Amino acid sequence: MTEFGFKIVGKDGKVVEDLTFDNYDQIADYMLEMADDWYAGLRNPEDSISIERRENGQVVFEDKSSFEASIEDGLLHDDGPKTEESSL
Repeated sequence: MTEFGFKIVGKDGKVVEDLTFDNYDQIADYMLEMADDWYAGLRNPEDSISIERRENGQVVFEDKSSFEASIEDGLLHDDGPKTEESSL
């Protein structure tokens, strides 16, 4: 059975949220809501985020990051309106 663990840990090392999801859609929906909260200033950018994919209780994938790191790495930024160029 596949399950996804999603944990947010504050700068002080205390767990802010520790959730488990059963499928990709559930975790994707939650992450979109969390991103909206962060952009609205409701999340601390210094919190770290950990995502695990577990198969039959064994961790087969783990990723850790934070919104603050994503901004510093240039992953979260607005390049302005996107236009599609056409060649005629």
